[in-house]
Amino acid sequence: MSAARQLRTLLLAGFLWGCATTPPEPAVSTTTPWIRSAEDRRLNALLEAHERVRLARSPEIQTLMGLEGNQDRWTPVSDARSAEDAALSRAQLAELTARIHPERLSGAGRLNFRLYRYKLETDQRSWRFRQGSYAFTRTFLDPYAQRPQFLIDRHRVRSVRDAENYIARLRGLPAILHDALEATASRRARGIVLPAFNFADITQTARQIASGRPCDTAVADNLLWADIRDKVASLDVAATEKQRLLDDATRALRDELCPAYRAFADRFVEWGRAVTRNDGLWAVPNGDALYREAIRLNTTLDLDPEAIHRLGLSEVARIEGEIRRHMRQASFDGSVAAFFDWISARPELTFPNTDAGRVRFESVATSYIERIRSRLPAYFAALPQSPVIVRPVPPRLETIVTSPFYTPMPRDLSGPGIYNINLSRLEDRPIWQLEALTYHEAIPGHHLQVAIATEMRGMPEFRRTFANCGFQEGWALYAEGLAREMGGYDDRYSEVGRLQSELVRAVRLVVDTGIHFKRWTQDQAAGYFAAHTGVSQALAHSNVERFTNWPGQALCYKLGELEIRRLRAEAEAALGPRFDLRNFHSLLLDEGVMPFAMIEQRIRDWMQGRSAAER
Repeated sequence: MSAARQLRTLLLAGFLWGCATTPPEPAVSTTTPWIRSAEDRRLNALLEAHERVRLARSPEIQTLMGLEGNQDRWTPVSDARSAEDAALSRAQLAELTARIHPERLSGAGRLNFRLYRYKLETDQRSWRFRQGSYAFTRTFLDPYAQRPQFLIDRHRVRSVRDAENYIARLRGLPAILHDALEATASRRARGIVLPAFNFADITQTARQIASGRPCDTAVADNLLWADIRDKVASLDVAATEKQRLLDDATRALRDELCPAYRAFADRFVEWGRAVTRNDGLWAVPNGDALYREAIRLNTTLDLDPEAIHRLGLSEVARIEGEIRRHMRQASFDGSVAAFFDWISARPELTFPNTDAGRVRFESVATSYIERIRSRLPAYFAALPQSPVIVRPVPPRLETIVTSPFYTPMPRDLSGPGIYNINLSRLEDRPIWQLEALTYHEAIPGHHLQVAIATEMRGMPEFRRTFANCGFQEGWALYAEGLAREMGGYDDRYSEVGRLQSELVRAVRLVVDTGIHFKRWTQDQAAGYFAAHTGVSQALAHSNVERFTNWPGQALCYKLGELEIRRLRAEAEAALGPRFDLRNFHSLLLDEGVMPFAMIEQRIRDWMQGRSAAER
């Protein structure tokens, strides 16, 4: 059956469920407690049918959920597949609006309906945005580096079949590269060309993925080879069977994957020769309108780029004023950036780059988590059950994954959330910055928010996984400041680290709009970034390249945090002594991720003493 025919069959199956006779009025379900009417039941059936269709189309999500099917495949990244996905979401939106009557839903049912409709509408906008902008960049939606990393991080090998699926996925990566090249070429023909610096970086990364034994005669092993070798070694099977698997993996890498990656790199070398300056989204056709759409998609807020730029300048000035107060207390006379350098040079605020220093770094990060964990009940009514652990990045990845990051727990809750830290070059990871980073990535930041959403019971599956950068990164930055209210940052320089973290996010407002709206050059943007954050010019350029590649994403943190702060201030002013911070946080977190307009309505209803059922 062709892909198009399969899609039509799946869509038809989704429509047919609504043609059955009306079910009896349901009782309140213990597994889906939000179902309180016949219309709720119909909505739930539609959502489950749609979820089955989407799940069947994503082998990667099946992997994350621990399901058995399609573990030898990848989701295609071609423009044709994107068009199919858009057609699917259009059909699902049409079915939702045609079949479901919101006025017949319970309050919880209406929330599910509105959020699902928003998701499908956003799917359409995202598809249109991608058609008019880059197919991928080195840091955004890149299939060439993320897929190998997915194999290393997520593809578990507990049986011979798992290993065979891993090898099949190795053999499937050349098709992914082909789709990525075709999507890039079609955009080049329409004047949509990647920012110039991408070409050398993509080339270098692709060649690195294709390097090492058995792909060449290097002493070092290929990263994927080392991964599959170690995973196969852990299997409880005969040595001959292990050798068969490793021989198959060798052939897949040497004869198929690595040559495809080298050819991929060669194509980007060829394309890169003709690229001149194009350092922002303004350089593509209809760039200004696309940037405004990028702002909406990333933050869920409809804001003018000029207003964001001015807001950024104001926030930079305000935060630097707070930092100067600490400078005076430390009797330091100089610029804010020089103050950061001065703190970093103090030996008592730096971990030694030794085994003992690495043990201490991990121990201190863990201690911050434990200290805040004990104080969570006073600030949150609902707490996640999934733990978060600190885990060092494997040495072989230390040069690739340089910044701390959070890995959510599996969707089946079979493991913890992970706060990943890089223990190389500890001289570049000072103590005074660690506390804010830990609160951002672990608790009360990303882990707390993601775990609460993932652990929601009885809700439609899309509610557990719905994501938005503006809320999630805004929450994590808000959490850095909230940790101060919870008793964190009892060291002056850790408080300066928190302020520097906030300052970096404010600087991003200025730089992102500078790049994509005001047409700043890379040097101009990096100069502003370095002057106000104290980082090196090299690191400033690295940040600016990320912002250039991912329009609007750098705005999520500060705009999201400011929106949460605004809503909290309004609620505090309206409710006075009746304001309860635990309830406020529940309104933000306990129903999972939502666009800010829906969050604001929930908080206004709360302030007015109204329940969702009254709307």
